[in-house]
Amino acid sequence: MSSQTPSKPTASTNITGPTPVLFVHVPKIAGTALFGIAASIHGRVPGVIGRRVFHIPLDWDEPDDHPAAITAIRRRVPSSLLYSSGHCTIRFREHLPDDTRVITMPRDPVQRVRSAYANMRRDPGNGYHAIASRSTLEEILEARSLPELDNGQVRRLAGVQPDAGPTDRSHLDLAIRNVDRKITAVGFTERFDESFQLFRTELGWPRRGYMPWNVAPKKDRGSSPAPELLALIAERNALDIELHDHAARRFDARIAALGPAFEAEVERTRRFNRNWYRHWHRFEVGPFRAVKRKVVSVRRRLISPPSD
Repeated sequence: MSSQTPSKPTASTNITGPTPVLFVHVPKIAGTALFGIAASIHGRVPGVIGRRVFHIPLDWDEPDDHPAAITAIRRRVPSSLLYSSGHCTIRFREHLPDDTRVITMPRDPVQRVRSAYANMRRDPGNGYHAIASRSTLEEILEARSLPELDNGQVRRLAGVQPDAGPTDRSHLDLAIRNVDRKITAVGFTERFDESFQLFRTELGWPRRGYMPWNVAPKKDRGSSPAPELLALIAERNALDIELHDHAARRFDARIAALGPAFEAEVERTRRFNRNWYRHWHRFEVGPFRAVKRKVVSVRRRLISPPSD
């Protein structure tokens, strides 16, 4: 375990207007759900993505300076962007306005690796699909053949590009420094309600309803893996586990510093979201998501027809 302990959190700077934000979207950490919230906050019509919200066009295996991403950001007016999100590293902030604040949302490393591997296998458009579809998770972890499954969270928060080779403790130390000094707020996928409320507190966001998106199909979740596989995942992602633990301590310390009023706001957010989900989701989002999944399913079968 890392010997570093989180420093005492400081009070958030008062927000007087919209704050530009970069969400470092580590794959499979509920970033799509957060993107939907940003669209509802900054879109011209609630839920419709406007020009102030920018999806960074990076696949999982592409570096921050990939031509598609650079071309896309140059075609936009960076000063008009209020929310940018993509499978980038923290270094992508260099392409955004100086006052851009960084947020991210780590996830339990073992659960994230399992979810990411399943996504790689079922999505032909994923840059790692070819390797994942012909190899078991054990084979990939043993060979260290996919960087996203080898301390992928440390990589992105330290600014390590996909082709940079293995990570070491210097990368963990850099990621921890970035969490402590360069990232305005860190939430957690497994504590989404508290995380969203913390983002609201630190960034001045309004309360919005939200729902899970891009969730793995039930058939991909399967049963609990063998203990040997879980141990191998943990071994190959030991630095991610230390980073997750450090960020969790900061998260808890920040919540404690905000006092009982924060917990009261979390409960208000939960009640608001239950009401929003029960009404709006039933008549609007649910049917749309069902149609979207059907279209995606048909498209995947056309791209990768089953073998005989």
